[in-house]
Parts: sequence; C-alpha cells; structure tokens
Amino acid sequence: MRQFVLLWMITLSVVSCTPAKKTPSLFVKPLCIAQQSQCDFQSPFGQVNVSFNVEKIQTEQLFKIYLSGNNLPANLTVSAYLEGKEMYMGKIPLFFQYDEQAKHYVSDAMLGSCSEEKMTWVVWFTIADATTDKKTVSRFIEFTSERD
Repeated sequence: MRQFVLLWMITLSVVSCTPAKKTPSLFVKPLCIAQQSQCDFQSPFGQVNVSFNVEKIQTEQLFKIYLSGNNLPANLTVSAYLEGKEMYMGKIPLFFQYDEQAKHYVSDAMLGSCSEEKMTWVVWFTIADATTDKKTVSRFIEFTSERD
C-alpha cells in the first residue's frame, strides 16, 4: 500500500509540474496587427505591405512575416533581421522565400523571452532587385511582443 501511495504522489507531482502547452491563434490570411508601427511602405518596386499570421506576437511562439504588394516581382532578394528596440537581444536573422502560389515573400520568426512583459522589436528590411542590383531599398517597421 505504501508503494502505491508513493507512486501516486510522484506521478501527481510530475503531472502538476508539467507546463501547459501554448497554442497560438494562427490565421490563414496575413494581417496588419494593432501593435505594428506601419503596415506598408513605398519602394522602387511599388508599395510593400508587411503583415503577420497572428493577431498578437508572443515570445517563444513561431509566427510568420509576409511581404506583399500588387506588383512585387518574384526576382527580389529580401534580407532582414529583428532586434530589440529598448534592450539589445542580438540580431535575429529572417530568411524570406518567395511563395509563387500566394505571390508574396514569407519568413518564419520567433522571439526570445525577455525580463520585460512587453517589448518593442524592429524589423530591418533590405530589398534588392536580384537581376540588376540597381534598385535597393532599406526600411524598418516596429511591433510589440508580449510574454505569455
């Protein structure tokens, strides 16, 4: 009987200490979020829209960043990185790929957790014409993340 009680107590303590699984709300359609400094910017390639696949950016949760536009060509080279605005957390590289079917550029991203409950991040974009390298634009947007 003692062994059963001991086994039951160990099982209960292990189960109660297991962290709850986080399930972010994912959206199929990219959207401009409320915590974003701007949703679009002008470039030599036309207007570029920046959007996310989640309504709220949370640390340690995977999300996607989209670059789209009416006439955005498929032959662009997009290099980008994230960095903290108030606190330097290093540069987090972003790797944009062109989605031929959806006609936009997309990158996965994830933010590290910080001691602050909310943190402002800056995404730095450099967009260049891959065929000529004559047209290049560098822009940034800011957004806020929350710790869950």
